Amino acid sequence: MVSAQHRRKIDRKLVGMNKTTLFLIALIAFLVFVITMTPASLVYSSFQEKISDGALDLAISQVEGSIWQGQGDFHFRQFPVISGDWQLSPLHLLAATARSSITLKADGLNGVFDFSLTPRGGSINNLNAVIQDNYLNEITISYGLDLSGEVQLEEANLSFNQSRLTALEGELHWSGGIVHIQTPEKIHTVNLPALDGHLSLEDANLKLDIKESRNSLLQIHIRPDGWAQVAINYAFMDLANLPLPANASAGDDPAIVLEEKIL
Repeated sequence: MVSAQHRRKIDRKLVGMNKTTLFLIALIAFLVFVITMTPASLVYSSFQEKISDGALDLAISQVEGSIWQGQGDFHFRQFPVISGDWQLSPLHLLAATARSSITLKADGLNGVFDFSLTPRGGSINNLNAVIQDNYLNEITISYGLDLSGEVQLEEANLSFNQSRLTALEGELHWSGGIVHIQTPEKIHTVNLPALDGHLSLEDANLKLDIKESRNSLLQIHIRPDGWAQVAINYAFMDLANLPLPANASAGDDPAIVLEEKIL
């Protein structure tokens, strides 16, 4: 039988353990509360310089809410401002992974995607967006294109490590419509049918292949250094009823190759 004195010692140990356990629970709850309620603006201000240096002139303003759920305005060079709402999943932090659902909104743009970040890289998954012509033209007008209609981006997925993109897949659909194309000679107005595009990664370059039915019309390559190459096939020139340059002749595609630094 256990003596009364020995039982009292056991009870004191249990009381001590219970106090320790309760203290740890209280401490964890306090830390979770502090982290949850920490303003996102305070966190961003602490890392603002590193984010700007590592994200190619990406800036975030009007940051509101907490780390777990908040919003902000994203600025990237000459592109129109995009507002983003995020909702972080706390359970994935136990596996050293930050995972969030993000909603994008702007005048002429609506999108949603899942974002995941680890110490070795990250990914954007299930990116779906609808982009109207007024948003597109904020970007394309300076390159001599005035578009109409809307573009749908469907189920785009990409992954990256600390230095570059490692994978990219996605589908684009343009509704078709009137396009004004400025050339050195004149402004051409063409009426194009609906077009489809496929996004991929080819030799570390972002590639967009645009087709009408099964005909390949043009390919756009964007290199990691920000240079873009647009290869326009004869099928596009015929479809748009555009004249060939004086130095171009019928033959193998492409009919025209353009290069410009865009990023």
